[in-house]
Amino acid sequence: MKKMIKWFDAVFSFSEERHSYKDPIIKLLIFPLIGLLLFYRPKIGIAFLDAVITIFCLVILYFSIIYCLYLPVAEIFAVSANRRKNAQKENTYKPMSFGQVAQMCLDNDIIDFAVIIRNSICHVGSSSDLNPGESIFFDKRYYINSIEFLSFDLFTKELFELSENGDLFVVSIDDVKQGAKSTSKRGNLL
Repeated sequence: MKKMIKWFDAVFSFSEERHSYKDPIIKLLIFPLIGLLLFYRPKIGIAFLDAVITIFCLVILYFSIIYCLYLPVAEIFAVSANRRKNAQKENTYKPMSFGQVAQMCLDNDIIDFAVIIRNSICHVGSSSDLNPGESIFFDKRYYINSIEFLSFDLFTKELFELSENGDLFVVSIDDVKQGAKSTSKRGNLL
């Protein structure tokens, strides 16, 4: 009996530390079952007993809404946030000088750097257009996230302001991961 109470407490208590969707989904699946059982409750035929059973069923419905609907939805959001945090923790980076990144953006018509700036991942690089069937790029632009720069000087000025002492922490170049796993605060993005 104690094991059952422990399990019940573990499954039906709210936890922000969960990393699995299993328990919240189980709780969400239990809710319609409780609703069906309450809807098809037995009718005794004595008005007083039927009223007591109805009140008891309403109390059970109230607690099932909290424990089988409200809390599991909140736990699903918590699990999602925990998984995102873990994914960010696993990011590795390679420190590169601001000059190297700027020079690679100047030398390449299309390149994308995923860079850690202020504890979040930003995309920095250059982009160009190409007409179908041609091999010459035109209309080269530089960008930092959604901000585009027509001038390389404006781009480098803004990029330098975002760098930390002239260094940028590159997570990937054109979606190719860079560096080894880092145990420093910078690599953990916390």
